[in-house]
Amino acid sequence: MRNDSGREVDRSLALLRWFFREPLGVRFEILEQTVLVTGESKGIGKTISVGFARCGAFVSIMDIDVEAGNRLVSQMISDEGRATFIYGDVSSEDDVMRVVTGTVGLSGSIGVLINNAGIGWTGTLLERSADDWRKVIEVNLTGPYLMAKYCSTYLATSKGSSIINIVSTRALMSVSSSEPYSTSKGSQLAHTHLPAIILGPKVRVSATCSG
Repeated sequence: MRNDSGREVDRSLALLRWFFREPLGVRFEILEQTVLVTGESKGIGKTISVGFARCGAFVSIMDIDVEAGNRLVSQMISDEGRATFIYGDVSSEDDVMRVVTGTVGLSGSIGVLINNAGIGWTGTLLERSADDWRKVIEVNLTGPYLMAKYCSTYLATSKGSSIINIVSTRALMSVSSSEPYSTSKGSQLAHTHLPAIILGPKVRVSATCSG
């Protein structure tokens, strides 16, 4: 019987094959690539990070949860993966620059950027504070913008480079009181096709709407 770890790896590889449109049955390898994933200490990001490491990539983990980030890196290294954790808040331009510079300093390049970091919403339209609205927009929308901005130079010089935005079905279909989250995710879709025009064909930019 397969354990939870084995099933998690299977899910990781399936996600990666979908992202890069690899035919099933073809061996999937991302050897020598450096992958920078934001908000990946748990959930979707964790699964993606584990999958990339299993494929041979060097994975740089950016998150605000230091304990979870270091625990994930230890898990990946014990599984013979290559990974590092660098604390950073995607809504902070200084943090983004520091993480990108630190990643390049360790690995020499960035070949894949996964914009996965995101937060939900609180309150309702009539009760929510402007600060709560701005926080969601800063993390979910400004964060991916800053990451793409500061990674683009390195991505443009890496063979087969890619930006993958983890969006949400809320970009296309909202639920009550989800105004800041749905707005940020809808805008992130626009911020997928626009960088694709600017950075392509050297850098592929795509999105997946999970939900």
